[in-house]
Amino acid sequence: MFMAIGCDTLTRFSDSKSYRLSTGCISVCSSNTINEIPINFTQEIADCSGIGCCQTSVPKPLQSLTINLSSFNYHSDQLDSNPRSYGFLAEQTWFRNHSRLFSLKDTPEKHKYYNAVIDWAIGNKTCEQAIREGGGGNDEYMCGLHTTCNISDHGYGYRCLRKEGYKGNPYTKQGCTAIGGGVLLSTLVLTLCWIYKKKILERNHRKNGGLLLEHLSVKSFKEAQLEKATNYLDAWRLLGQGGNGWVYKGSLADMFDIAVKKSKVVDQNQIEQFANEAEIVAKLNHKNVVKLLGFCLESKVPMLVYDCVPNGTLSHHIQTSSSRILSSWRFCLRIVAETAQALTGELTIKSDVYGFGVVLMELISKQKPVSQGQTGEMINLVHAFTSAAEDNQLDQVLKVGVANERETEQVNMVTKLAVRCVAMPRIRPTRTEVAVMLNGLVKKYHSFHIEGSGHGDELESLLIDQEVVTITVYSDLE
Repeated sequence: MFMAIGCDTLTRFSDSKSYRLSTGCISVCSSNTINEIPINFTQEIADCSGIGCCQTSVPKPLQSLTINLSSFNYHSDQLDSNPRSYGFLAEQTWFRNHSRLFSLKDTPEKHKYYNAVIDWAIGNKTCEQAIREGGGGNDEYMCGLHTTCNISDHGYGYRCLRKEGYKGNPYTKQGCTAIGGGVLLSTLVLTLCWIYKKKILERNHRKNGGLLLEHLSVKSFKEAQLEKATNYLDAWRLLGQGGNGWVYKGSLADMFDIAVKKSKVVDQNQIEQFANEAEIVAKLNHKNVVKLLGFCLESKVPMLVYDCVPNGTLSHHIQTSSSRILSSWRFCLRIVAETAQALTGELTIKSDVYGFGVVLMELISKQKPVSQGQTGEMINLVHAFTSAAEDNQLDQVLKVGVANERETEQVNMVTKLAVRCVAMPRIRPTRTEVAVMLNGLVKKYHSFHIEGSGHGDELESLLIDQEVVTITVYSDLE
């Protein structure tokens, strides 16, 4: 709508291009009633019907506009406080809703901005013409995908509208998209990813021995839990590594520090050995055997979670020359005897006896199961130890300290036991025979018990590392 406010006001506007269309309105305030007109417009004149205000609609075919304001009575009927006239374009119902903002005493500067709705269209062709001439990829046709072409109300040009159920800008080449389509697609993708990941986790769980271990009463950890606990297996948290895996220190929010062993398992045979180890260690309850807290089977390779050993593992003390715990034979004897006793009820008949034999060799020689020689060659402890025994040259590999002949005799007995444990399966001793022999040595020579030595507390806190007893030695199983 076009509106004009004032007394003795004549407004006219026309098509500035052709001047074929012209219209306007008159706003008057008669001389005998001008003093009775209220300062502010009221509901009675809010229709802007000609008293102090007039309005007229803009013809639809009008494409350009020229506005002219004048007086038809030489400004004789205007208010002294506001001798001006002013006009503006505004939405059709806008004045009715905002008439309280106006006063005949207002000046045009007080109201500078008004809401207006401009009718517009693209070009001067019908939809049929635009589609026919530009629908084949011609840039002249502006409607994109999933839109409809709508002829303009005033008969010139067209507009693009979104199809029902679609959203977006209808004037882009990409057009509009289905409402909820993006959300549906995202949901579908996330669902498929979740299903795929779940299948991967289930496959890893089965592959890593889940069916063999599901009956154990230990916690099953999520891979994400252990990654967070170890800062994604950060190298700075690495406690050690062996032939079968790496051990990392971690921290859980609801537990003490933990040790996470990530296995190097690659084939089914090793998986069965891993499951065997987990089952054995889960059943152990001994002060010198580190406790198994749980495992993670959903990862690519299985992981075991242990209590973190505060004073180091047996493997650490064996390979540390400054360790006081293994500085004398009587300490070593008690450790191996108690370890054998703890494992007696759980060791499989022959295979784990082999592993225990390797532990005895490590303890006596202070060497790793596999080490590198001075010239770079790899040395297998079992092969080197048994060869030295056959050649009566064990003095070249024995590194344990002895105080007297009785201790030397015990070392020789344990050395022979270690060699028997790694012999062919048919001539290996049973688990019971190993434990009975070692416990017999301790009882027979009770003087080797640690009493009043000053190292009792240190020994009590030493925990045997199952990696040495059951995991690392699996790589040497026959």
